Amino acid sequence: AEEKSAEQASVAAYAVTAFTQDSIRYDVSSGDAVVTGCADSVTKLVIPETVTYDDKEYKVVGIQEHAFDWVNHRSLALETVDLGGLPLEIGEYAFRGQKSLTTVDGMDNITAIGNYMFTACSALTSVADLSKVTSVGVMAFMNCSSLTTLEGLNFSALTSIGQEAFNNMKSFSLELGEHTFDALESLGTGAFMNMTGITGTVVLPESITEIPRNAFSSTGITGVDWSHITVIGKSAFSNCKGLTELHLPDSVTSIGESAFEDSGLTGELQLPSALTFLGTEAFSGTAISSVTFPDTLKNIGNYAFYNCPNLSGTLIIPEGVVSIGKAAFTGTGIEKLELADSVQTISDGAFSTCAKLTSVQIGEQGKGKSQLQTIGRKAFNKDTNITYFYIEACSADVAIDSNSLTIPAGVAVKFAVTVDGKNIREGEETTLQQAVDAAAEGNTTITANKSFIVDGTVTIPSGKTITLTDEGKGLSVVFKNGFTGPAFRVEQGAALILDGSFNFSCFRIAKGSFAEVNGAMTLNGGTITRMSLSGSNMGAITVDGGSFTMGNGELSSISASSSANCGAVYVKNDGKFVMNGGKITGCMFKNQYSGAVALADGNMTMTDGTISGNTAS
Repeated sequence: AEEKSAEQASVAAYAVTAFTQDSIRYDVSSGDAVVTGCADSVTKLVIPETVTYDDKEYKVVGIQEHAFDWVNHRSLALETVDLGGLPLEIGEYAFRGQKSLTTVDGMDNITAIGNYMFTACSALTSVADLSKVTSVGVMAFMNCSSLTTLEGLNFSALTSIGQEAFNNMKSFSLELGEHTFDALESLGTGAFMNMTGITGTVVLPESITEIPRNAFSSTGITGVDWSHITVIGKSAFSNCKGLTELHLPDSVTSIGESAFEDSGLTGELQLPSALTFLGTEAFSGTAISSVTFPDTLKNIGNYAFYNCPNLSGTLIIPEGVVSIGKAAFTGTGIEKLELADSVQTISDGAFSTCAKLTSVQIGEQGKGKSQLQTIGRKAFNKDTNITYFYIEACSADVAIDSNSLTIPAGVAVKFAVTVDGKNIREGEETTLQQAVDAAAEGNTTITANKSFIVDGTVTIPSGKTITLTDEGKGLSVVFKNGFTGPAFRVEQGAALILDGSFNFSCFRIAKGSFAEVNGAMTLNGGTITRMSLSGSNMGAITVDGGSFTMGNGELSSISASSSANCGAVYVKNDGKFVMNGGKITGCMFKNQYSGAVALADGNMTMTDGTISGNTAS
């Protein structure tokens, strides 16, 4: 090959990679021309098919990202843009913030509107022709508040609509119908947020089962096809005044925060039977008149029905619900309140300013089995018309916030059980330990006829077999705050039989077990419940070389946060657990080496009874 001269070599080394032609800047380093910007004086931008520089013609193939972005070109004020029908690759932020831009033409061969392409082009009224577009990127038209025409755009051909793609396009009108989103595969959060000109019914393809956060908030939609939806995102339909009816299918498991806040919902609300999550402010500010909850829901979110004045009549919180969030029903028109036994927490302000509320029944009437633990600050504040307030629980088990406004002055709170001392029988001063100490060796039955407090470990000494019973009265045994367990210690050669229907509420036991068994223990009735284990290698019942038999009764709501080797029943040192009846249920352990029954150098025999509804992770 002919050797290049020094002059030719010098020219090649400094070959042109960028230039300006007709006030438009180009980069040609790839061999084709990419538009990178223009002079600040340009107001009417026309992109040519080709551009010639230094006797060489370049094909124009794209527009660089940020090419006309106001952030980088603050003196540029484009008014019109013509892309000449070219099949251009257009980068992100290409025309962002061009507030003087009114029309964009010549988009006949553009297939994708990139991320942030026209964000905040507030004077933009028309874009054409978008007939080949199949995807609209993140915030592509966000805050194009004057945009009325997207000529040629076929929504039913779009496969992807990005986050806030059309947010705040308040001048644009779109009637949704059965086939509007036929090809859609991906819908971003806030995609149509604040588009008040959107009306009709939202019908999404079956492949889209989750409606994203803010997707249709503050729009004019009047309906939604819920048939295959499982998750409704945060604020998805908030402030949709035209949405007046809601008939959710049982496939819906989650309703996000503010999902329907300040929407136009009225009438009866039947929540789905599979619902497990109801977020903060989910239905706040709506005009619903009643609500029915499923038994799958454990927690009602804070402010979930706040300021729903039309919510009236009897509000029933069913079995399964554990907590009622802060101000969840503040400002409603409910007249009667019925809470299931499962409710443990009524949070601050949950039912405050319910001026029509006259009756509160917590727990199934007449059963005395409410698991209520806490009534928060101002939970019933300003509910001055209450004439009946009954809690189916032991007074010592429920912590009621001491703020004088929690329950209005003059409202008498009555409990199914009141605990007023350590004595186990009316008219006597005898404590349980004193009764055990007074028992002769051999078999002794101790009968309690009142609920009582235990403030120290009750020890069953060797040689004694103690049967403790309430003769089916459903009495409560509670423990002083900060109690250090065990509540019962059964020595080797001793036996303890728990009979009757006592409710041993153990949430005040700060450390240790309910029972340490070196001898023999039998549970024939009653419930041992609400205990949080704080150590390792232990259980509510710790069988250490002895035996524990369940003939009936219940161990429930025993938990341990992270302690290893824990169980409702923990058996070690060749101990024995025999289950002939009863149940172990509702226990939760957050350690893979824990469970409802944990055996460490012990054994178990099960002939009857149930162990169910427990978790370990």
